[in-house]
Amino acid sequence: MRLAERAATFFLSEDGEEFFGRITGFEPPDVVTVDVQEADDMGIWIQIQRESKPRVLLLRWEFILGIELPADSGNVIGLRG
Repeated sequence: MRLAERAATFFLSEDGEEFFGRITGFEPPDVVTVDVQEADDMGIWIQIQRESKPRVLLLRWEFILGIELPADSGNVIGLRG
């Protein structure tokens, strides 16, 4: 599944929540909705606002419990059920 250039909601592990809260300076969230810039073997590169500027951050796969994408996002290829 292509995740780049899509908005996605991530459900984080406890370590992921703590890490994300520490990096952003906000209370650790249960769920994070962000713009995905790219995805690779290390994790997902996301864009966040930090110090009033957009920053790109690697959110490693080990911190991600699940991903939710809007049903109408992306292109359907093949048969639609």
